[in-house]
Amino acid sequence: MKVLLIKPTTKTDAITPPLGLGYLAARIRGRHNVRILDGPLMRLNLAMLSRILKEFRPDVVGFQLLTMDMVRVWRYLSKIREELPQAITVVGGPQPSGEPEGTLHWYGDRLNYAFVGEAEEGFSRLLDAIEGSSDRRPAAERLREIPGLVWRETPQVLANPPRREQDLDALGFPAWDMMDPRKYPPAPHAAFARAFPVGCITATRGCPFDCDFCAARLTQGKKLRTRSVLNVLDEIALLVNHYGVREIHMIDDNFTYNRDYVLDFCEQKARKFPNIPWTCPNGVRLDTLDSELLGAMKRSGCYILAVGIESGSQPVLDLAGKKQTVDLIREKVELIHRAGLGVVGFFIFGLPGETPSDIKETVKLSLELPLTRAQYMFYHPIPGTRGYKHILRERAECLRRIESAFETVAYVEKGLTEKQLKRSQHAAFLRFYLRPEQFASLLASIKHPLQIYYIARRIARWMIFN
Repeated sequence: MKVLLIKPTTKTDAITPPLGLGYLAARIRGRHNVRILDGPLMRLNLAMLSRILKEFRPDVVGFQLLTMDMVRVWRYLSKIREELPQAITVVGGPQPSGEPEGTLHWYGDRLNYAFVGEAEEGFSRLLDAIEGSSDRRPAAERLREIPGLVWRETPQVLANPPRREQDLDALGFPAWDMMDPRKYPPAPHAAFARAFPVGCITATRGCPFDCDFCAARLTQGKKLRTRSVLNVLDEIALLVNHYGVREIHMIDDNFTYNRDYVLDFCEQKARKFPNIPWTCPNGVRLDTLDSELLGAMKRSGCYILAVGIESGSQPVLDLAGKKQTVDLIREKVELIHRAGLGVVGFFIFGLPGETPSDIKETVKLSLELPLTRAQYMFYHPIPGTRGYKHILRERAECLRRIESAFETVAYVEKGLTEKQLKRSQHAAFLRFYLRPEQFASLLASIKHPLQIYYIARRIARWMIFN
């Protein structure tokens, strides 16, 4: 069969390969003709999609679906029904993982199936069921055995429990030939990197933590699973030797959780790839870091870490289930700084329970810490998270819109206004980056002429047109 996998075009500062789709493609390519469309990279619109549908004529079209892309994917699905009425449509990712039945209901007959959690095995088995096999049992019986599948069995919507892949090495590598790193612009994770092209890798899956605002556990489960260090290094070798990659970004949600694993990785990486810098741009837990670990990371080529600070108010941190203190934040950020590593701090405005004075505490903390860069984002309630459930139960009227981006306000806490949130964010950015030392550091971080364009675009989206 012909299978088309699509990452929707969206407002994003990080133009990076869609690894999730790459793993799906690698799993099915031996038996199916598969293509990946990276919407943000190719600026996919409806006219382009229409041309591709007519040329490729896929039997199955699958989407990576975030909540903020719901309306956009609605338009894509409508175009598919118009051009190829018989095509099977599927979605997976955080949105259906958090709201499986609601997602299928929302799209109506535009959408045939959805997946909860990791979908490599389930999607492959769904294609087998669609294509037909030697299994002569009724279709409904076969569908009930596909892990993570969400489907209609009139009058119900049924959802099978997901299956978490335990042997991550067995997944192989994502289909890098369909996501060639050399074709991506110098805009990984807000355009900051030392060397290009950049290769993005995930070494772990799962999140043992349960922050109210995060969907990691919905898609990957609670148990942390790791690829072998040798397997990760083999993928780095592939990226370096075949695709000319000159920097590695470990985009795990919890790369530093297993201390012994990271120490082993650093030792072997330093020996095999001493001249390849690397970073953790998605953020790591501050409470997993110590001086020995940071020293090993520094020696192996790591030069900057992103950390989830979220708030400078202890009551807000407690309400969000972050399980870290402001004192620990200060201690660990100083520790990273003393280890000679840069620090990017992630902050969230508008968390449930937050007040204007809490936001001031957050900005104050961000200016006091030795941060290389700071990112101030708005809280986005993600279906399935504890924060989202609380809002639906107690404050549903505060939800603003379903189609949004990280620089837009999707939720306004009682006692705040959208205007207040935007003003606070703009003021925080200006106060942080217009300090002479920070502005100089920002300029020094630019390593490619095109980075200037992406940084300017980011400023325009977050500060001028927002």
